[in-house]
Amino acid sequence: MTLMSSMPSPNLLANMQGELARWPPFAQMDAALLERCLRAASQAYFAPGETVLSPKDGPVKVLHLVRSGRIRGSRGDTEGSAPFQIEAGELFPVGALMAGRAVTATYKAEEDTFCLLLPQAEVLELAAQSVAFADFLNARMQHLLELSRSAWRAEQAVQAWNEQSIESPLSSLISGAPVAASSTLAAMKPQPVQSGLCCAFTSGE
Repeated sequence: MTLMSSMPSPNLLANMQGELARWPPFAQMDAALLERCLRAASQAYFAPGETVLSPKDGPVKVLHLVRSGRIRGSRGDTEGSAPFQIEAGELFPVGALMAGRAVTATYKAEEDTFCLLLPQAEVLELAAQSVAFADFLNARMQHLLELSRSAWRAEQAVQAWNEQSIESPLSSLISGAPVAASSTLAAMKPQPVQSGLCCAFTSGE
């Protein structure tokens, strides 16, 4: 990671304000708060393949906003977890920052990537002053919570099924009475199927 100047020139500050205003929640924030946000932030560059954040970094202290480039997140060999992409204009890791914990995924730059880094204290102050910013963070937290609950329910269902399949006798898996064919049905000779019906069924599949 290469840290860049935290005090942009007036021209650069104006350009960056216009850039932020293209993305939520900054599009709903007034110019004074955007300027405050930019003055409190620093900018960092990440080379392709460079780690941006990982669980071993400890509790997250800054919120990342991707200005340009792309970041790939992955949770290692965790079963059922697919890699995900973070594009320009996206904020991360909201959940870890607000909870004061480390991330659970590893984030790496996939190409030349520039991020604005906003300190945790400034994030909380902006949330207190901007309803749009606070609503955005709350919505993101709710989304992450629901994803976590869904993953937990899926894991519990798989575990319960595995335990039932391995430990339960076959007799306990039969839910109904056994079905037997009568001697009359067993003695019936199968009738040939008309070729026209067979072709109609096949073409409809």
